[in-house]
Amino acid sequence: VPHYDGALTDIFVDGVHAGEIIFPPYELELKNIGAGRHEIAVKLYTNRRNAFGTVHLYERKCHWIGPDAWRTRGSKWSYEYVLRDIGVESAPVIYSLKK
Repeated sequence: VPHYDGALTDIFVDGVHAGEIIFPPYELELKNIGAGRHEIAVKLYTNRRNAFGTVHLYERKCHWIGPDAWRTRGSKWSYEYVLRDIGVESAPVIYSLKK
């Protein structure tokens, strides 16, 4: 899952939990998968930034949220909600490592 905005992804193969993806390089090696057709599912756990976060902070490059982020002034303030993108942002990449 090369591009996602969330907290964690769970990977399932044929309905069975196969592992988590949370840290770079955002990859998971699936072992002992037999030949044939399989279903791979990705479950994304999101954060609550759009619910409880700084929804009036217009600064998009804010990498740290602390108490001062709620005291927004000037051009960083927005009367409208500023919601952040969240979710799986590109298709998962699946490839085979033949031995």
